[in-house]
Amino acid sequence: MNSSLFQLLHSLARQSSVLDAVFVFFAVYALFILWGVVSATFFLAFHNRFRHRLHCHLQIVVLAALSSLLARVIIAEALKRLLHNPRPFEILADVNPLIARAANGSFPSGHTVLAFSAASAIALCYPRAGWTLYAAAGAIGISRVIAGVHWPIDILGGAVIGIGSTYFLHYAFHHFSIGGKKLSHALLALAHKFQTR
Repeated sequence: MNSSLFQLLHSLARQSSVLDAVFVFFAVYALFILWGVVSATFFLAFHNRFRHRLHCHLQIVVLAALSSLLARVIIAEALKRLLHNPRPFEILADVNPLIARAANGSFPSGHTVLAFSAASAIALCYPRAGWTLYAAAGAIGISRVIAGVHWPIDILGGAVIGIGSTYFLHYAFHHFSIGGKKLSHALLALAHKFQTR
């Protein structure tokens, strides 16, 4: 199933130079735009129009940063080193990747982890934008399969880790305490301090 789905998706590559450019854009560059949106929410928080949502915007930035650390740097990297699954172009002779990639662990997709971490952090604050962001994150992952550098299971695993880490941290923010003070209350106090300036 994993191999068959990979072959189906990868067969879309090198059919059109225009489509290849689109796939490469999503596989490599779209992630920067998604994280640019995360950064923009922080700066928009200080605009008068959005100051009433300052707490929410700070939550986006903090959740995205912490979930990327937990999901990509810790969980995903540990799985890559532990499993060391070969990438498609390492074991399939007919795979000609659209993008250059080192032959390191394939599972999970680090790009997909980061994409879904960012999308989840924003979706928790702006649910109506969530579907668009999740679609963009999914396009990033699928494009990396089409590009020949990941298996479909890598994308699924990356999505689960990215979303799961963000929602776990969101839960922790609202239920765990340090020194008798919930983390969400500390963030709210920080937001209030900014608002009173």
